[in-house]
Amino acid sequence: KIKSDPLFNIWTVTTAVAQLAEFISNYPKSIDVIILDRGLFDGLCWFHGQRKKNNLKDGDYRALVQFLTMRKWRDLIDLIYVVQTDPKTALNREFTDLLTRKHGSIMRHTVLQEFNEAIDETIDLFEDKFKRIEQTDTTGIELNELNYQVTTNVLGILNETLNEKVGYFNRDSLKSVNAPVFRYSE
Repeated sequence: KIKSDPLFNIWTVTTAVAQLAEFISNYPKSIDVIILDRGLFDGLCWFHGQRKKNNLKDGDYRALVQFLTMRKWRDLIDLIYVVQTDPKTALNREFTDLLTRKHGSIMRHTVLQEFNEAIDETIDLFEDKFKRIEQTDTTGIELNELNYQVTTNVLGILNETLNEKVGYFNRDSLKSVNAPVFRYSE
């Protein structure tokens, strides 16, 4: 796998799209929440970074963006939760439980820095297209605290999203209002 090749990211993002489409089309009434790790927005970030490095032609980039931001997908996405950290912290976390310190093709300081820039720029470019983007910098946070914080934040955001706020008036109490505010039929 050459992860810097746009084809690798096309494969990852179309796999996410295929899985999303499968669940939505096969189980539309039985699914309330779908959580994707490395979903459509992640693909947008990688494609943006690849275009900046001239690894992706402008026309191909525009076609991919158009596909990933089409209304059908955006209507399904209530929340994009972006977790970032500085490259040094990311590398330390990556190698914490590994027996080797060998860097991969992505887990390199320069690639991580470029990806963080691509994330920030992608948010600036597309935040008006998505319902909600939450961005969290996890630099300086221990992994257990980070896991707790992310879980708490995601559950809180899901709670806000799923718990509809409904206001109502008792019809009898409205009869005591002297000035007509609205007709009952409305």
